[in-house]
Amino acid sequence: MKIISLINTRIPTEKAYGYQVARVCCELARLGADVELWAPVKKKNTVMGDLFDYYKIDRNFSVKYINNIPFSNFFLHRISFFITLLFTRIPKVAVVYTRSPELSFLFGMRGHPAFYAAHNFPKRGVALLKILLSRSSGIVCNSSGTEAVFRRNGFTHTIVIRNGVDLEEFILPLPQKEAREKLKLPQDKRIILYSGHLYAWKGVDTVLESARLSREDETVLFVLVGGTKKDIDIYRTRIEKMRLMNILLVGHVERNLIPVYLRASDVTLLPNTAKNQESAQYTSPIKMFEYMASGIPIVASRLPSTEEVLHQGNALLVPPDDAQALLEGIKKVLSDKTFAASIAAQGRKEAGQFTWRAHAEALRQFLRAA
Repeated sequence: MKIISLINTRIPTEKAYGYQVARVCCELARLGADVELWAPVKKKNTVMGDLFDYYKIDRNFSVKYINNIPFSNFFLHRISFFITLLFTRIPKVAVVYTRSPELSFLFGMRGHPAFYAAHNFPKRGVALLKILLSRSSGIVCNSSGTEAVFRRNGFTHTIVIRNGVDLEEFILPLPQKEAREKLKLPQDKRIILYSGHLYAWKGVDTVLESARLSREDETVLFVLVGGTKKDIDIYRTRIEKMRLMNILLVGHVERNLIPVYLRASDVTLLPNTAKNQESAQYTSPIKMFEYMASGIPIVASRLPSTEEVLHQGNALLVPPDDAQALLEGIKKVLSDKTFAASIAAQGRKEAGQFTWRAHAEALRQFLRAA
């Protein structure tokens, strides 16, 4: 089976979508598919180096960078990529898989099975989206919330395939003490970890407020791992203005260090906001599955998106956008060792349902049915 995965933004990238796209390509290739990842030439990429080395994945698929005009403007760049692909031939037997509705339309018009990977639904431009996806062979939704909104808008050939995790990567035979020694983290603190980007809809502001409410407790340290340089600078300034000495802003780290940070922690946070529709309804956070696989207890916002996977048996769910509730959840996990061990063990057990291999197997079957 020949699969061409098309992405119209820079890759490699520190953003989660890049890892997701590359990892799915890798897993499809492991299943025997002939996979090519096509991406545009980017005028400027803050992440340098080889894609396979950056994401720590097998070199079992090929990468082709399309020589379009690399505009710095996002929309001009997309138009340039689209126009270049108008004159780019692909094998007749190839199946196209893309996050870009305009590329699904382009290759669907040219007679190829073209599948759209949906990770949200737009607030505006729904009529245009319907036109662009009119030639799509199917829509792969990252969550039930995403699928529901597509179905309400008349799309019927859909499937839900959630994000995943590499269990071997996150089940580390490493004692917490050694993990902290490796990362130079204090041994005498109870570490509350947030891993991921520092976008407002991810609920990072709620974490900061929880840290402010608990700043008299010298035994607790909030550790934030991830973020772009711009967002790191923004939050560093906020932390300094709030005079929060109980937050460590680590910033972006290499992917192979994320499991070590998780192993070093006592609690993991998934504090998504209810104020953003993508957060509340559509998202399928990769870090959620990584938290589960790591066997570290999770305190998460109670939202339709998170409750597709998390429940009171495998996590502690609290009201979103409520710093005090988040803090009370953290305290519950830290004080009740039996409860913490129970939800952590159940989370690790259920993580086995959400591997990248399972994701790729379900995707391959759906693509084959075209």
